[in-house]
Amino acid sequence: MNHFLAAIIKFVAITAVIWIVMDPIFNVLGFESAVLVGAVLTALAYIGDVYVMPRLQNMTASLGDVVASFLVIWVLGAWLGTNSMELVLGSVVSAIVLGLIEYPYHIYLMRNVLRDDRRRNRRKLSPA
Repeated sequence: MNHFLAAIIKFVAITAVIWIVMDPIFNVLGFESAVLVGAVLTALAYIGDVYVMPRLQNMTASLGDVVASFLVIWVLGAWLGTNSMELVLGSVVSAIVLGLIEYPYHIYLMRNVLRDDRRRNRRKLSPA
């Protein structure tokens, strides 16, 4: 349940940022496209958060999220047919905002989700 809630929080945050930046500000991706890009980015980033982020420092993981966010938003936006300078600029702005959001999100994830996973795994491994 903790992973489900954490993934939903991430999806809502990512989708909101992409939609707010890309539709009303840069006018390149509509709501449906923002939801699609948000879903793909959430899936990829959450896998990284669970398996890669615990091995890195939070700042390093957040910077990696900025790069990954930019690339995913830009490539999917171009694939959806809106390859333009506005798409590139919107992808940069979205990635930076998402990087700022990811830093406290990683703290939440480490304290509330991944710590519980480690506790459960220790209980399973300890002799009865």
